[in-house]
Amino acid sequence: MFLSPGELDGVIEGVMHVLCFENTADFSLVTPVGPSWVVLDIELAVFGDLDWFRAIFLDPNPEACRLAYPRAGDVCYWVLSREDVARVAAGLRPLLDDPIPTEITARLKRLAEHCHLPVLTLAQAVRAAAEGLARLAAKALSREELTPAHTSLL
Repeated sequence: MFLSPGELDGVIEGVMHVLCFENTADFSLVTPVGPSWVVLDIELAVFGDLDWFRAIFLDPNPEACRLAYPRAGDVCYWVLSREDVARVAAGLRPLLDDPIPTEITARLKRLAEHCHLPVLTLAQAVRAAAEGLARLAAKALSREELTPAHTSLL
């Protein structure tokens, strides 16, 4: 059997989903937080303002941490170092505190007004995303050695 380059990319992406997500990310669009994944939607606007999040996920060195495969479409996968995962865990701590720090609360209020959402709804979504990411970071850090399957989609 022969596969075209596009078909091969599709197979590789399927393998990545099987390796990186429990239950191959079933139901990932039904709920934003699952056993081995977190989908950031509106929460990304809040997380994107955090220096540590931006440095790790939005402004990474593309050559140093991007996986070569899969290459299908605009999808790209990143490998995080143990230090980056530890930085994620540390950066999330203030979002899990009660109350949420005032600078985050102010950002939530501005975003909620812009999106016409109740602040409480947005705050709950951000907390759920932070809890999910913290759980994933703790799970990855509990491993002796990190692999792309543990960290590429964290």
